[in-house]
Amino acid sequence: MVFSDSSGKAGLVEDIDFWVGSDSVSYVIAQKTRNINAWLDHVISLILQSDGKWEWDDLNQSDLPVKTANLVSGTQSYAIDITYLKLRGVSVADQSGVFHYLDRIDEKSPPAGSVDIFDTSITSGTPTAYSLQGKYIVLNRRPSYSSTGGIKYHMQRDGVYFTSADTTATPGFAKQFHRILSLGAALDYAIKHELPQGVIVNMQNRIKEFETGIMEFYSSRDQDNKVSLSLSKEDYGINDSNDTMSENSFNI
Repeated sequence: MVFSDSSGKAGLVEDIDFWVGSDSVSYVIAQKTRNINAWLDHVISLILQSDGKWEWDDLNQSDLPVKTANLVSGTQSYAIDITYLKLRGVSVADQSGVFHYLDRIDEKSPPAGSVDIFDTSITSGTPTAYSLQGKYIVLNRRPSYSSTGGIKYHMQRDGVYFTSADTTATPGFAKQFHRILSLGAALDYAIKHELPQGVIVNMQNRIKEFETGIMEFYSSRDQDNKVSLSLSKEDYGINDSNDTMSENSFNI
């Protein structure tokens, strides 16, 4: 659905009016836009809970979900954009300009004997791992060289929000579920203006149906990721030639 279609009445804005009998005076466009964007946030949270290896990115984004920063010789920590919804990985260019993914260091339970990433005597060279510390990534080695755009952040980012002036803009997720945005914004109005409980419950039920559909869709859309089954033999330790017991089980 487009954001607004004043002539054909087929937009999200007009669908809000359909559900609760509002208009541009009783429910001004700025409030409708704000509430639609709030429900867009809700939809994005459902998608992020559900998507698998085919990770979601707003269809209205015009570039890939990769951001770069300069790698600076001797600098070990780098601030990241905290508006990223998920940081999927970090890669760093070596001295030849070839990018390599870094391992993630788990600061909660580091392996015994491993080098403390904050050790002031840490060696320089080509980074091979990183740790997340608040809004910073901390490299396991201070780079011994500089590289313009030498750090890549692979992330999931926020959605593209609507403005009050939008008309043909559409939500950046599967079109079968667009109506949840107008239903949600209509529900906000219905609750605020204390519309009949039957109207509110009806919209809540429709929203739940959309929520279930969204989560089912985004959890199963990666059909190219095949599940393979194989048999393995479990040996329960009885290896005597006269008394052997084993069992077949499935590996997935």
